[in-house]
Order: sequence, then structure tokens, then C-alpha cells
Amino acid sequence: MLRCDGEVIGEHARSWVAPQTIADPFHVATARGLHRFFQQQKHLASFRHHADGHPVQLRAVNDYAALFSVTFHTHEQEGA
Repeated sequence: MLRCDGEVIGEHARSWVAPQTIADPFHVATARGLHRFFQQQKHLASFRHHADGHPVQLRAVNDYAALFSVTFHTHEQEGA
């Protein structure tokens, strides 16, 4: 039994086997749902919408530089 300030906050049978993780099925399900939600938000954040409403995926500037063989120089590089 796990207690905090005298209040029971958790309970499970004692396990004497090799080190293992004991997880509450409710916590596992909640974590799975939160992970799925995070992945969806991450995916949706990679898209913007054109004025006509269709989704447009964002790409890193380096992807375009590689595609069009563009090399970017900074002011520090120009003086060197």
C-alpha cells in the first residue's frame, strides 16, 4: 500500500521477481491516448492551409536549398 500524508494513494501486490515495471492499466491507457494526441498535434502543426482551404505541408529551408542546389552564406562567411 502506498500512502501520502496518511492517505492511501496506491495499492498493488508485492512482487519479489527481477526488476520490472508495474503499471496501472488506467495509466497505460491514459498515456497511450496522450501520446496519440501529441502525435496528431505534431502532424497537424506541420501543415498550413492555402487561401482556398487546401492543406500545404511546411518544409525546412534546407530541403529547398538541397533541391535547387542553393548555398546560403552568412555575413561572417563573406568576410572570411
